[in-house]
Amino acid sequence: MPNNILGLTMLALGQYRFGVWNAAYQQLQRQDAWRWSEQKRIGTADALHYTGRTPTSISLTGVIFPTFRGGLDQLDDMRAEANRATPLRLVAGNGTDMGRWVIVSITERQAVFLPAGVPKKVTFTINLKKYD
Repeated sequence: MPNNILGLTMLALGQYRFGVWNAAYQQLQRQDAWRWSEQKRIGTADALHYTGRTPTSISLTGVIFPTFRGGLDQLDDMRAEANRATPLRLVAGNGTDMGRWVIVSITERQAVFLPAGVPKKVTFTINLKKYD
């Protein structure tokens, strides 16, 4: 893919590339959480008991201008990766291997339409969870 050759890939998820010239994300939000269950006690505050971590999650929010670069099939390409129903390797643009992740949801919003209902602007959110 040209983005790899030019070094313009921001993030690679399986075979899909988020890049400067296609589905560039404007925000990456990462969430890590730890579970603490409460144990009721009589006459004093509840005790907390550590029960483990939850899977790390990442949310990517971005925008696609289909008439400018990349075309309308970019979200279909993301969905194709999700439809594999297998963990996907996530690699940062600087080459950092972030491990295996799964796509849990993709949200699409279309706006500013051309004749025949073709959107000029598509915003998206893709939610990932760390598999291992």
